[in-house]
Amino acid sequence: MLFFAVVVLPIGFVILFKKKHKKKMLEATQKLKSAPYSVKSNYITLFGGLTIIDKNGTVIKEGFTPKLIELISVILLYSTHDHSRGISFARLDKLLWSDLPSDNFKE
Repeated sequence: MLFFAVVVLPIGFVILFKKKHKKKMLEATQKLKSAPYSVKSNYITLFGGLTIIDKNGTVIKEGFTPKLIELISVILLYSTHDHSRGISFARLDKLLWSDLPSDNFKE
């Protein structure tokens, strides 16, 4: 009886506590996954692909062509950090339209 009270009961409580904690963590994770964008203002992100969110939390990049997404991404990338002056037309030509003849690209 003493063995049961000293060893088995504490082990039982630890197992129950771990199961309860695991269930709470799973519920919290599911809530985070199902939550819509919680946006207070407009934002654009490049991580994980270009994502543009308006102030209502609506994704507005729907219908953009792949080339337009590349163009917006390159302009954003070159307009931030150490590229405060943006990107030149010549650099855009080399990055995005290297397959087209240069006389088709107007400055």
